[in-house]
Amino acid sequence: MKKGFTLIELMGVLLVLSIMFLIGISSITKIIKENRQKLYNEQINSFIESANTWAMAHTNELPDQDHHIRLTLRDLINDKLVKKGITNPITKEPFDENDYVCIFNVNGTYLYKYNDEC
Repeated sequence: MKKGFTLIELMGVLLVLSIMFLIGISSITKIIKENRQKLYNEQINSFIESANTWAMAHTNELPDQDHHIRLTLRDLINDKLVKKGITNPITKEPFDENDYVCIFNVNGTYLYKYNDEC
């Protein structure tokens, strides 16, 4: 009676394990990328919420109808509404303090957009 595995059997097992590993890695990479994008979107929404909070405290500085203002992250940091050095999860670099939230006054309604052309 034979004991052990042949070389072909071992290679077959290694091939199957390699294929499973590659499928698993690509799935994990996709999940990580999606989660980074979700976190990025949440951070942008947080900047917009901070701009909204700033606007409530600075109503006299809000734009007139059909005008806009640009509020930089530095402004939000100075008002202690955003922490300094928040990292962009996609680029893994800190957000630029010159990035901004535009506050538009459209027919009396304020709209907030991140890094949109003002």
